[in-house]
Amino acid sequence: MARKRHIHKYQLRKLGKDKTYVVYACMLPGCNHYLEVSLAFGKETICWRCGNVCTIPLRQTGRELVKPHCVKCTKVYPHHRKDKPQIDVGKLEDLSLDDLLQGDIILSIPDEEED
Repeated sequence: MARKRHIHKYQLRKLGKDKTYVVYACMLPGCNHYLEVSLAFGKETICWRCGNVCTIPLRQTGRELVKPHCVKCTKVYPHHRKDKPQIDVGKLEDLSLDDLLQGDIILSIPDEEED
């Protein structure tokens, strides 16, 4: 029987008696593919959050993603974006479409004034 070619959906697994051998295993039904973590950087995988094809990012040893996801699905915490300018939503008409598409702007909704 010929095997079907597909893009693997990797998940980090610890193998061995002492759980010391770390690999990425494909979680798709019927696939028993394993990949050593050191060889995983840049390999295509299916994002665990959105389901699109992405590449496994380079991480420091011991900090690999258990369920790799794409850059679009990565959470951005407030302390990572404090250097970006904040724009009042009421002033959106003054911005060009190019400014909004660049993604360098954080939109803030002004607090409603109490009567």
